[in-house]
Parts: sequence; C-alpha cells; structure tokens
Amino acid sequence: DVNLLQKTLLECWLGERNDICAVGDDYQSIYGFTGASPRYLLSFVTRFPTAKIYKLETNYRSTPQVLEAANRLVPFLGGTEKTLRAENGDGPSPDVSGFADEAEEVRFVGERIIDLKSSGVPFDSVAVLYRVGFRAEAFADGLGSLNVPYQVRDGAF
Repeated sequence: DVNLLQKTLLECWLGERNDICAVGDDYQSIYGFTGASPRYLLSFVTRFPTAKIYKLETNYRSTPQVLEAANRLVPFLGGTEKTLRAENGDGPSPDVSGFADEAEEVRFVGERIIDLKSSGVPFDSVAVLYRVGFRAEAFADGLGSLNVPYQVRDGAF
C-alpha cells in the first residue's frame, strides 16, 4: 500500500538489484488518501519476475460466514485471486445491502437500529462502524433526525 513517491524512492534505492521482500494485501489498500494504490503491489511480479509469492489466505479474525461474503466479492475486485479461510468458529451471517446513495444507507441503518430497539436490544449495545471519519457527520445527522441517540467515539461529533 504505497504511493508513487514511495515506489520511486524504492526503485532508486534498489537500482538493478532484486534483493527485496515485500508484504502486502492488495485488498486492504487503506492509504488511498495519500495516493497509495494496490497497483504497485500487483505489478511486483512484473518488476521482480523471480519473486516467490506466498498467499496468506488463513484468517484468524473473522467467522466463516463473513469470509464467505468476502470471497464472493473477490472476483470483482481486480486483485490477486485468493480464497480466504477462517480459523474461527461459526457466527451469524452478515447482512449485505447496496444503496443508491449515502442518505439511503444512513436511513436504512437508523431504521435497523430502531427495529433492534423494538426487539429488546438497548441502544448502547449497538455500534455503527464506518471506514472513514468524514462519514460520522452523515450518520450523526441521520440518526438525530430519527431520534436515535448516538455517541461518536474518536471523532469530531
């Protein structure tokens, strides 16, 4: 998960040598805000054709049900082909939904929280996780408009 500047610096440092070890996951490119891209990792075997590739497919965090959903997405991501396998025991199947826009997603989440509350789940047992901090504002606004109490941790709200 590097950007062009980091890749260029590495190329200058290496020159024609090929004594390098790289570790990465092309499906977890989290530094896109810095210009990072998984393409540099994906092109690694082109630059270093004798490299030995080890796929780390055993997952120690997620349940088989979560990894089954993830494995269904893999063919559409354009990265290295792999099949994630769980070491953990069974868990609930995740709900996977698509939304036309952010407002529809926030409304869905708020209504789902209200449904959970109606079935006896206290509000303080519910968490909403989002990938990037700027999403907090949309959820704060949306949950507030549905009168769902919320508290943002480690965020601006």
